[in-house]
Amino acid sequence: MRVIGISGLAGSGKDLFFELCKKELKKRNFNPCRVALADELKQECKRACLELFGINPINCDRQQKDKVRDFLVFYGLV
Repeated sequence: MRVIGISGLAGSGKDLFFELCKKELKKRNFNPCRVALADELKQECKRACLELFGINPINCDRQQKDKVRDFLVFYGLV
C-alpha cells in the first residue's frame, strides 16, 4: 500500500485532484481510496449543524461550508 497526502486551503481543489488521479490510477489497475481527516468530524457534527444552521456539513456548497467552518474547527479542537 502507498499513501499520498494532499493538503491545501479550503476550495483549492483537493477533491478534484483526487478524482482526476483516481481515474488515471484505475486505468493502471490500482484501487485508490480517499480518506479525509474531516470526514468523521463532519459526521459527528451533522446533527448539530442541521439544528443550528440548517446545513448538512457532509453535503453542502462552498457558501454553506463557510457558515459552519468556525463551528467545525471549534468542535475539532475540543
